[in-house]
Amino acid sequence: EKEQKKKQKIVEIKEVRLSPNIDVNDLNTKMNMARKFLSKGDRVKVTLRFRGRELAYVNQSKKILDDFAEQLSDISTVDKAAKFEGKSMTMFLDAFKEDKIMPKLKTKKAAAKRFQKTGTGKLKRNKAYKSHILTKKTTKRKRNLRKATITDKTNSKVMKKILPYI
Repeated sequence: EKEQKKKQKIVEIKEVRLSPNIDVNDLNTKMNMARKFLSKGDRVKVTLRFRGRELAYVNQSKKILDDFAEQLSDISTVDKAAKFEGKSMTMFLDAFKEDKIMPKLKTKKAAAKRFQKTGTGKLKRNKAYKSHILTKKTTKRKRNLRKATITDKTNSKVMKKILPYI
C-alpha cells in the first residue's frame, strides 16, 4: 500500500482562460502555456469566459475551443468536450498516457563535487575539520584528516538518492 502511494503522481489541473475576442498571437501564447502544462503531465482546463454582449455569440465562440483542441491534438486528447455553464464554456484536455516520460532525476551539484564513487560502488568523501584549529591537533591526526574515507551505510543510502547518476 505504501509503495503504491509512492508511485502515484498527483495530476494537477491547470487552467487557461480565454475570451471570445482573443487575437491570434494571444491565442498562440495560451496554447504554448497549455502545451507546457500537458508535457509535464498535468490536465488543462480551457475556459472561455463571456461578458456582456459576448453572450449573444456563444455558437461562433465554440470554434475557438475546437481550434484550441485541434492545435494541441498532437500531444493531448479532449477529456471532456466543450460545455456551456453559466457565463463560461469549459473543456478539459489530457496528455496522452503513453507519451508520458519519467522526468530526469536531478543531481545535487554541491554533493556531486564532494563525493566520488569507488571501484566497489561505495562513496568516498573527504574528512571534515582539516583546517579548523590545527594547533591543538597532533601531526598524525592532521595527516589522517587529509585522507579520504568511505561513507557509512546509513549515509550512503541517502547520498545515492541525492546522487542518482554518480
